[in-house]
Amino acid sequence: MGAADVDVLVVGAGPVGLTLAAELARAGVSHRLIDRAAEPSQLSRAAGIHSRTLELLERSGTVEPFLDEGLAVRRGEIAIDGEVRASIELAELDVRYPFILDLPQARTEALLTDHLRVLGGEVERGIGLVDLHQDDAGVDVTLQRTDGDDTTEAVRCRWVVGCDGGHSTVRDLAPTKLKGSFKGQRFLLVDAHCEWDVDWPVLRMTLTAHGLAGSFPFRGDRARFFAQLHDDQLTDGEPGLDDAQALLADLLSPSLRLTEGLWVTAIELHHGQVPRYRFGRVLLAGDAAHIHSPAGGQGMNTGMQDAWNLAWKLALVTRGAGEALLDSYDAERHPVGARVVSATTRAGRLTTIQVPGIRNLRNALVTAMAGRPGIRHRFEEGLAELDIGYPHSPVVGEQVAHGTDRHARTPDGEAVDLVEPGARVPDVDGLHGPDGAPTDLGSHLAAGTHTAVVVLPPGSEADADALAAGAASALGDLAEVVVVAGPDAGPTALVDGDGRVAGALGVAEPTVVVIRPDGYVGFVAVPPDPAALAHYRHDLLELPTA
Repeated sequence: MGAADVDVLVVGAGPVGLTLAAELARAGVSHRLIDRAAEPSQLSRAAGIHSRTLELLERSGTVEPFLDEGLAVRRGEIAIDGEVRASIELAELDVRYPFILDLPQARTEALLTDHLRVLGGEVERGIGLVDLHQDDAGVDVTLQRTDGDDTTEAVRCRWVVGCDGGHSTVRDLAPTKLKGSFKGQRFLLVDAHCEWDVDWPVLRMTLTAHGLAGSFPFRGDRARFFAQLHDDQLTDGEPGLDDAQALLADLLSPSLRLTEGLWVTAIELHHGQVPRYRFGRVLLAGDAAHIHSPAGGQGMNTGMQDAWNLAWKLALVTRGAGEALLDSYDAERHPVGARVVSATTRAGRLTTIQVPGIRNLRNALVTAMAGRPGIRHRFEEGLAELDIGYPHSPVVGEQVAHGTDRHARTPDGEAVDLVEPGARVPDVDGLHGPDGAPTDLGSHLAAGTHTAVVVLPPGSEADADALAAGAASALGDLAEVVVVAGPDAGPTALVDGDGRVAGALGVAEPTVVVIRPDGYVGFVAVPPDPAALAHYRHDLLELPTA
């Protein structure tokens, strides 16, 4: 077959496709991003960006515009029959972004489009995928304009990624299907300006004998509302603002007044997932791979994190890494999608119970769990997607010498285990740059590539320059090298006089922690043996020497 016209064809320019295209552009991977729609959607759709997604937006160098436009929501309330029984305290999370950033999806897409343009990419609109055929070397696709013009375009690419939503054409052509439940509860979704005498901004959910309702605030007087519909409610055509006003006043608050409706619709919840995310040279991400209830606002965030996971792997494969690296995308992200589908399905069933006896038991359980800080904290971490990790991934690992001390202590004296391969890397502040200016670890993790962090705990007498040189030689162009050590480590090291990084990562001896572009630990080497780091590059990632 002929040479590829482009390395990657990304189908669908929602948040997932835009995130993937931006990371491919950063890595210099030739790609095209197409979307059937002639214009971007102006609907609010997904309303919240979670802590983990904000961390990755920061890593990508584009979090500030989101923070400027979005509304940081640090707490939530769950009411039962009008009485607040539980609180969600995101402000207590030990992260840089301890909140949900509420922002209409249309603005999220606009900001990601601007970010893509800065990186040299663009969205090709009004173009749909109508056919594809793959072989061992690539994929032949047929594209067609969606404005009524019958003109088609034949394109050969190495990979196709379907980011084209719940009704994915790529998924149908892969071919595969979602497996799950496709008949569920009906809900009213509303985006409106409102007048409401309540604390703002607070996420709200209320459980009543008549159903479930809630709200997500935006900036100003605008908010997203949702309300459970019963089988006999609003079945004749699209609902209007008056329908929404009546239902929300009954379920959520009689003091709420909707003043201007921006979007009012009724949806039926579906839950499903494809059996795997890779089909030869065709891969799926976001709603093309998993659909579920919008409970907790997990969908867009999960999809964008699919894209960050996949992007660096596609970039390495185009540079010569083994194509089996792409199998790790499915191995890592399919379980995450399955967890989200399962959790939102259970949450939907639990919150919409109408049988009086079971409802009373549910209410008592919610109240009891809210009173246990440990359970509440785990829930908050899960909501923020901070508890995701890949400890069983085939492309993470460690080489730790026998007898190595796998325990360290934080500056506060807390015992910490050595960080696991596949774990999310926490941000650590309280450091100083070579110029003495205050800084943090996250600011020195390279965008779009691996970072090898050479960590020398307090009191270590190891030669920081030699360890850094060994890491650089072993990893080559795969990674940038950062040294974190005491004040005498050298003119280029980050100064960590209190051992904050060593404490956060559980490092008690000189160690190299290789951090992937998506912010997870790829490899841990104690001691920092270049042969071990070469094993990560050559054997786990199958990336040849540059």
